[in-house]
Amino acid sequence: MNEYLILAAGMIILPGIYMCLTLLQTEKFTGISKIEVIVLAAAEFAFFRMWRNDIREEVPYLLSIMRYVMLAFMTYFCVEDYREQLVPNRVLLFLLVLFPIIVGGYGVHDMDTVLKLLPSIILGFLFSLISFGTGYLLSHGSMGAGDVKLSLIMGIYLTGKDIPGAVFYGCLIAAGYSIIQLIRKKITRKDRLPFVPFLYMGVVVRYLL
Repeated sequence: MNEYLILAAGMIILPGIYMCLTLLQTEKFTGISKIEVIVLAAAEFAFFRMWRNDIREEVPYLLSIMRYVMLAFMTYFCVEDYREQLVPNRVLLFLLVLFPIIVGGYGVHDMDTVLKLLPSIILGFLFSLISFGTGYLLSHGSMGAGDVKLSLIMGIYLTGKDIPGAVFYGCLIAAGYSIIQLIRKKITRKDRLPFVPFLYMGVVVRYLL
């Protein structure tokens, strides 16, 4: 019964987090657009799959919380980058400050779990630092600094368990989309596409599999 309460609460809170972040950034809420409905629906389905898998695999609650928080915030980053090609620094800073609060608060009751997850958290951060840092240097400005900062946050929240898969699927979807749009002549090689929506799709696919 407790697991079903967690599921219900998570599905209710998820769009609430998105709306709060939207209000924080824009100071107004004008309703839900079609793209927002699609993004939030995908997140709800991904959370449901994550919930089922976490119960079956007996994943520590701390890891489930971290993955849920990242998924919820990624809905906002996805829409914001799609519309404005922007990853707000103050939301990234909030996520960064929130991380030690979550981990520290959990560690008060179960430090063993925190210590077991610590190597994977470090590995996730290093993976993002190396892959996106290298990509940023080689892209000559086509990759935004906001993408790199977001990837580092994703690395610590998703840990080494999920971040490689999320990035791989995101890049795969981005490559496929770009090739199709180039063939259709909807974009050129000089056009810059927002990358966060593809990272979001990568996270969703990782949770679904």
